[in-house]
Amino acid sequence: MKSDRISFLTNYLVALFLFFAFFSFVDKIGADLRIVLGTLIAFTISLLVFYPEMERIYREYEIQEDGVLMIEGIFVKKKTFLPYQGVTDIVVRKGVIGRLLNFGDVIVHGFKKEIKIKGIKQPEAVCEQIRKRVEEKRRGE
Repeated sequence: MKSDRISFLTNYLVALFLFFAFFSFVDKIGADLRIVLGTLIAFTISLLVFYPEMERIYREYEIQEDGVLMIEGIFVKKKTFLPYQGVTDIVVRKGVIGRLLNFGDVIVHGFKKEIKIKGIKQPEAVCEQIRKRVEEKRRGE
């Protein structure tokens, strides 16, 4: 499971705003300032658009039979595993836009570490799936 692109909606909206704002005022500024400002805005828009893709490539999550696994990295992979027996709390976080479009974060707290599953669709369903597995493991099923 990876972060969904919809969770980066604000990045895309800010990039669009910068693009249209620049071209709305481009004829009102001097040539030298136009080059500098255009370069800065192009760089900022590139960061805003490519950051979500890098985040999706860099981090992925797995809900396994015995725990939650987070894999981070591009060339060197770091795996963080949180067994269901060690889960102390599960929290769903949604912002205003997340509530409207049904995406958010699921934070799985353990005794020593936590795994934050960022920007996924239907976080309540994922939270409930993890919660059921935690209860099954505690009952010994």
